[in-house]
Amino acid sequence: MDQNVVAKKKSFKEQCEEHPVIYLATVALIAFGSGFGISQKYFQAPSKERVITRTASCKVEGLDVLEAGHRARVEMLQKQLVKAEAQAVNYSLISSYQEIGEKSAERIRGDIREENSNYQAAVEKLNKACS
Repeated sequence: MDQNVVAKKKSFKEQCEEHPVIYLATVALIAFGSGFGISQKYFQAPSKERVITRTASCKVEGLDVLEAGHRARVEMLQKQLVKAEAQAVNYSLISSYQEIGEKSAERIRGDIREENSNYQAAVEKLNKACS
């Protein structure tokens, strides 16, 4: 009768139950490998290049006073410009007075351009000193 007994193949579960140390070591290696691979994708630094960003927390003191003075000077020059242009286009005046008004208006426009450029240069110097 022993010859007629067919060898029964063991199931995967039975094989694992017979060798638990090998089974657990294999599962642990597979879990560690897959966890390590996934962690490399999720927790990897975006790039090896370092981008240096500098946030300037520098506040230039007196910039508001400088701006207020600039605005006051420009407003004063604009008022003078309006008067000079009014004199230049006033047809009741003699033409030589009209020419004086035109020349005055042109000088005042130059003064406004110079004031704006001086203000921009001062602001750039202050910002450069800050950064």
